[in-house]
Amino acid sequence: MDYYNGRESGVWTDRTVYKRIHQVWSREDSYCMIFVCNKAIIGFAMGYFEQYDDLVAYDLVEIVIAGEYQNKGILSIQTRLSIGI
Repeated sequence: MDYYNGRESGVWTDRTVYKRIHQVWSREDSYCMIFVCNKAIIGFAMGYFEQYDDLVAYDLVEIVIAGEYQNKGILSIQTRLSIGI
C-alpha cells in the first residue's frame, strides 16, 4: 500500500487493500503464494484456476513485491521453481 500510494499516486486504504486481496483469495480455486525472506513477508502473488472444456488455466491476477526486493530476480526464481526448470 505504501509503495503504490507513495510512488504511483495511489489512494489505497486498509479497507480497499483488504477488499482487493479478499476478492481473489476467497474465490473458488484460488492459488496464492507468499514470498518470505528471513521470516519476513516480502511479497505475494495471487490468482485462480479456471476450468475450460479441454484445459485448466491459471489466471495470475496480482503480484506484489516490497520495493527493496524488486529487480532481484525473486519472481524469475519462483517461476522456475513453479514450472520445474
